[in-house]
Parts: sequence; structure tokens; C-alpha cells
Amino acid sequence: MSQKAGHGQVVCGAVAGPLFIAVVVVQALTRTGYDLGEHPLSLLSLGDLGWIQSANFVVAGALTAAFAAGMRRALDPGRGARWTPLLIGFFGVGLVVAGLFRPDPSYGFPPGSPEGTADELSTSAMLHGIGFALAIGSLTLACLVFARRDLARGRAFASSSPRSSRSRGRPRSRCVFAPASSSAGKSSNTPRGRRSALGAATRKGDNMRKIVAGLFVSLDGVVESPEHWNTPHFNDEIGAVLGSQMAAADTMVLGRVTYEEFAAYWADKGSDVPFADAMNGIPKLVASTTLAEADWQNTNVINGDLVARLTELKQQPGKDIITSGSPTLVGSLLRAGLLDELRLLVYPVVVGRGRRIFENGFEQMSLELVDARTLSNGVLSLTYVPSPN
Repeated sequence: MSQKAGHGQVVCGAVAGPLFIAVVVVQALTRTGYDLGEHPLSLLSLGDLGWIQSANFVVAGALTAAFAAGMRRALDPGRGARWTPLLIGFFGVGLVVAGLFRPDPSYGFPPGSPEGTADELSTSAMLHGIGFALAIGSLTLACLVFARRDLARGRAFASSSPRSSRSRGRPRSRCVFAPASSSAGKSSNTPRGRRSALGAATRKGDNMRKIVAGLFVSLDGVVESPEHWNTPHFNDEIGAVLGSQMAAADTMVLGRVTYEEFAAYWADKGSDVPFADAMNGIPKLVASTTLAEADWQNTNVINGDLVARLTELKQQPGKDIITSGSPTLVGSLLRAGLLDELRLLVYPVVVGRGRRIFENGFEQMSLELVDARTLSNGVLSLTYVPSPN
């Protein structure tokens, strides 16, 4: 599904409610003999103009079902991400059923109908009632499931705050920067000194800058919305990892989406927020064909040939060039032969759904592991370089 289609489906949900209410209000004010205080909404489906309310039920249900499909796509992974859209979809189906089958005349409406309710329900009225029960029950359960989702997320953030104040208020990001070597954590049996030296000697000249990418990754390869699954594992080791890599770089390259997320969070942060000075001060490049200009300080937009611009930048003197958060950008740099190191922090978490580091269609490519460490929280710090073969 395209991002545009998903956005359109979510908009359906914003339209469904106001449209339904507007049609009901107009009918309540214009239909002869109908009293909104005495008569159920369902009775508007009866009479010569009853088709209007029947269509109102069906259209509202279809719009709600479309919204549920878009919500399923848009929701971040976690508790309730599957059941909330599913239940809202059932709510939409219930409205459609209520619109396809009409209730029995009752309470004097339409005019001339008997007062009170019928002694025996017709098949159509029974199906209408089942549709309404499905709609109301599903919506109630969806609200409860979504409330539990927010409650669980609140507990996760609260439980992580004693470990590090920096874990609170971190921007929504898919990135991590891991140093090539460190004494923190437990060393693996990888001969990283020898292999790192080999990688450095065979992949770049002594004076050429490196482009380094870093990502948070779950065990099942998900890089999307890590703030929902990596916060409990954040500790001082990871904080040191971030600071170490920032200190080794003097330029940052971002994709458009990551730039917008970072700018929204960091642009107004002061020196009292960890990493704020570094993030605001470092020169930044945004790779985008749709972004006209960048408002975040020290940021320029690359609208043209990204490969040519970065190739030129690598040949200039300076520190590392780091790229954050965008798996699309990382894949483009790998394919172009511009990425020197891919650094992953692999978390002991299975997310189950979401954008993965390399989606279907990415061509086969060999990488060489030059550094592997296990941090004290069980997170694996892995550094890969493109294989010379």
C-alpha cells in the first residue's frame, strides 16, 4: 500500500463521523413526525425517505472500514496494533449490516404506525439489531484495547526513567551510532582488531572520510519506531555509544522523514538536553527530491545527484559522515558503494511487524563483520563493512 493511499484511508475516518451526524440532524429536523428525543435513529430508515438513512449507515460503515485498514498500516507496532483496527473494522461492518436491513415500525413512526414496539420482530429487524450490537460492542472493545495500549506504553516509559534520564524525551528515531571498538560490554571471539585493520586498509585511502550508518534493529529485523521497543534496554553504555560516534563525525546525512522527526524534536532544545548542542551544531544534509528548504539550523538540502555530492564530500578533509535512521537512504548508499560501515545495535526483542532494515526486492549483497560485542543489557553491537568480493 502506498503512503498516499494509507493517508486517504485515515482521512475516511475523519469524514465518517461528521457526515453521519450531519445527515441524521438534517433528517431529524425535516422528517414529519420524527422526534429525536423519543425515536431511535434506526427509525429514520423507514418511510418514503428511509433510503437516506439506510445509505447513511452503509456509507459511514464503509468509510469506517477503510479507516480501520489505514489505521492498521499507520499504527506503530506494540500492544493493540492488531486488535484495535480489527475491532474498528467490525464496527464499520456492523453499521453496513444495520443499513442493509431495516427495523420494524414502532413508537408511532412513520406516522400511522402503532405506538410501542411490535410483538414479534421481523427477520429484517433482527438482522438490523445484530448489526447495531456488533457495531456498538466492537467500538467499546476497541476503545478498551487502545486504552490498554497507551497505559502499557506509559508504564514502559516510566519504568525506563530510573536507568537514564536521557531515555525520556528522545526523538522518534530509527538510528544508533556504535563505535568500532570499546572496552564496554563483553567481547566476542571475533578477531576484531585484525579484521578492522583489514577493512580499513582495503576499503578507503588514508585521507578519505568514511560514511557510517547506524540503526536500532530488533531480532526480526524491524527498524521502525524503536522508541516503542528499545527504551527498557537503554543504559549508560548506549549513551556512551551515541556520544562517541557524534564526537567522531562532523557531518550528518538524513533522509527527509528522519530530518522532519529530528528537526521537530531538536531544533528548540537547549544545552540542558543531552546531545542537543551536538545535534543542532553539526552540519546536516537532507537527501530529498520533495523538500524545498530546511529550517533547522546548519541544514542544507540535496535535491540533485546525491551520489556525486557525497562522493565529492568524502574526498574533502574532515571527520566521519554519519547517516541516521533511514533504511531507504542506507540501502541507496550501499548500492552506490558509498557506505563504509553499517553499525547495528540488535535488541533482544521480537517486534512482529513494521519496516525492516532491508525490504523485499533488495538485491543480494555480501557484508563482512569486523566488530561484534555484547553489551551488559544483552544488546549486540555489530559493525559490518561491504565485502571486497
